[in-house]
Amino acid sequence: MLYFIGSSKNIEAVFQKELTSLLSPSVSDVKIEIQYNNKIIFKQLYGYPFKQIDDNLVQLKLDAIYSGLQGLGLLKFDLNNPDKSIEKLPIIIKITYFDPYKLKYDEKIEKVYLKWLPKEGKIELILEAEQKKLYTIAVLNQGLKVMSENFAKGNYKEAIEHIAKFQNNIKEIFPNYQDKDVEQLMTQMDVYSSHLSRLIYNEEGKD
Repeated sequence: MLYFIGSSKNIEAVFQKELTSLLSPSVSDVKIEIQYNNKIIFKQLYGYPFKQIDDNLVQLKLDAIYSGLQGLGLLKFDLNNPDKSIEKLPIIIKITYFDPYKLKYDEKIEKVYLKWLPKEGKIELILEAEQKKLYTIAVLNQGLKVMSENFAKGNYKEAIEHIAKFQNNIKEIFPNYQDKDVEQLMTQMDVYSSHLSRLIYNEEGKD
């Protein structure tokens, strides 16, 4: 996206406007329900706090979803005497939320089907690497969420501290993050941290 600034004095105002729009909630009062079958056993949801309603239903609530941020939660399941029939038993994800533009609640339902794969060394290694990547992205997105919440409250220093904390966590989990998606999110965090530092500098200069 390109902007006509006119003067270098206007750069900060344009950045603040763009960052605020990116971090503005698109929807609020979000509830996500994950329903699964008896062939799998729920173990953990990484990235967000959750509540297990019963043996086949997990629920999580979010205050808001922001237009400029991606969100990723990583579900961990164990298998319960699985066979090829699991391909026909979907995991059902239902999302209900308040749309501030329509001024009403809406609902979306998604069905996710599992893929049955034979246990072979090469496949297991590929799956393990993919799971590690997904977990890494989930942690990074959680960091962006915490950063955006602090930014909205004007806590710029806390936002920068949380960015550094989550980046260090990623380096411990995924030391050689030579992956396009992970590298892109790490770079995005660096950009946010740099701009937040500039905001702090400008505020201190006004005092």
